[in-house]
Amino acid sequence: MKKVEIIDYRSLEWQKIMDFLMKQMPKSVYLMGDMLSGSGKFSMFVAVEDSDISGIILYYWGIPGSGITWILGDHQTVERFIESLDDGTFVILTPVELEKKLQERFRDARSYPEHIMLCTGKDEYKTEIDFRILGPEYIDQWGFLQTERKSISREENDQFLRTLTNQTCFGIFVDKIMVSGAVIETSTPEMAVIGSVKTLSVYRNKGYATSLMASIVGYCHNKGQVLYLFVRKDNLAAITAYRKVGFSIVDEILISYIGLNI
Repeated sequence: MKKVEIIDYRSLEWQKIMDFLMKQMPKSVYLMGDMLSGSGKFSMFVAVEDSDISGIILYYWGIPGSGITWILGDHQTVERFIESLDDGTFVILTPVELEKKLQERFRDARSYPEHIMLCTGKDEYKTEIDFRILGPEYIDQWGFLQTERKSISREENDQFLRTLTNQTCFGIFVDKIMVSGAVIETSTPEMAVIGSVKTLSVYRNKGYATSLMASIVGYCHNKGQVLYLFVRKDNLAAITAYRKVGFSIVDEILISYIGLNI
């Protein structure tokens, strides 16, 4: 019988961790980006069976609001990690085939699958738009884009300011109004993951999100990066827009909210 040990990832050879995460791609793309770029605050534990890695569990910390947990690996190991989780309030990402196990462990789990989409850098979709890379000076418009409220809390303002300061953010403008925006949430010289795509409600269904994504694809293509994103499987309008600029579905993952009224 194989002996299973749960150890801190820093106890293992770095390349061994990277090799395991590469086998889990593209589900592990966020983890790869954060680890290779040195960004992100997390702790990660690894299941090792007779010197072979069978799974990982990663906890992001220092994130406002609920925590985020990733569990990847073989079916049996992921089940064990799910069983080991304490009750609480957090978001968990797992392979979709573990939904039943997750529901058994957390009766209040609210889960939905997301497509993982990949664009290798094609920028054939051309658009003429006021496209900008954003900085902290855009805090007011960024806050309104994210909340569609004229007044935001101090905590929200601080979070938005951190995003604009520490991450690469994009926006497109119509008559000086930021109508759509997105964030590169993690990246390496070879790849980037785009997220937090948002368009003001009164400007939706007018092609602005497609134009935004086309501009971001061109930006990343010029840097030699392939581009990933995660999108809900039932968000057909967004999937259609992403396909127009060269994205295709390559995998899926389950996102579950535990103890959260989402």
